[in-house]
Amino acid sequence: MGFRSFPLLLIIITSFLLLIHADQPSDPRLIDHLVRDHSFQCYTNHAKTALLYPVSLPSNLSGVTAHTARYRSGSLRRYGAQIQEFHLFPGTDVRPYVHRLILVLETWYHPWSSLYNISGFRLLSPILGILAYDATNRSELDIFVDKRPISIDFTNISKTPSSNGIRPLCAYFDMHGNLSVYDPSQASLSVCEGFRQGHYALLMESLVVPRKKKEEGGGGDGDASEKRWKFVVGSSVVGGLLVAVLLGLLCVALVQGKKKTKMAEMERRAYELEALQIAMVGHFMAPTAGGTRTMPTIEND
Repeated sequence: MGFRSFPLLLIIITSFLLLIHADQPSDPRLIDHLVRDHSFQCYTNHAKTALLYPVSLPSNLSGVTAHTARYRSGSLRRYGAQIQEFHLFPGTDVRPYVHRLILVLETWYHPWSSLYNISGFRLLSPILGILAYDATNRSELDIFVDKRPISIDFTNISKTPSSNGIRPLCAYFDMHGNLSVYDPSQASLSVCEGFRQGHYALLMESLVVPRKKKEEGGGGDGDASEKRWKFVVGSSVVGGLLVAVLLGLLCVALVQGKKKTKMAEMERRAYELEALQIAMVGHFMAPTAGGTRTMPTIEND
């Protein structure tokens, strides 16, 4: 009974670990897709154009907020749009062309902001994302600007450094997670400009802290962000190895169980053959009688 319950226990443990591992998305693109799917649930037959709707996200995305708005491509190109921290000026277009599009705005707070590798920098703001989708089939669209770039204003959501000589920098994360760092707008140190869809943030270079100060309790937000990133990667690796080990043990248990079942069947058949005294007759197996029968004798008159 104990042997039979062992594979079942392994299956339960493996399934539980897989569910835990899959419950927390670790890929930025996966988060984008989850937010997109929940954004489209906001639209019904009575949804209005150019009206901003909050997106209800599941509990496993706590720390991520999203809003969505629907536009006509022609109206967006002629008039632009002002949506929260994003300002799209006239001339903004999407490719390929669609009649109606849906803009999805994302705000990533801790710990999701640590999914992007910003080694050597420290975040001064949440990560803001702007993505465009076809309103009919959810396919992703590319945002293009004609003259004026997209403006992203971090004034109300950033921590501008107060130290003299420290300038904040703009960060752009493309659709593959690659980081580009550049200077902010000339109008304000808290305003970034962009030309494509993706994710933006305000950051600064991490200060080089002497080893002695670090041991005394330094570290800073940059080190904490890097530690969180290493923790996420390490947890994924350890979880994968643990699942692989459990699956290996499960396979070994199943093979051993099959062998034991086969051996038991062979022993049972051998016992039955011995009890019936089976012998080969030509190419067939047939039962034979023992030598205890009364031998025939010739009767004398």
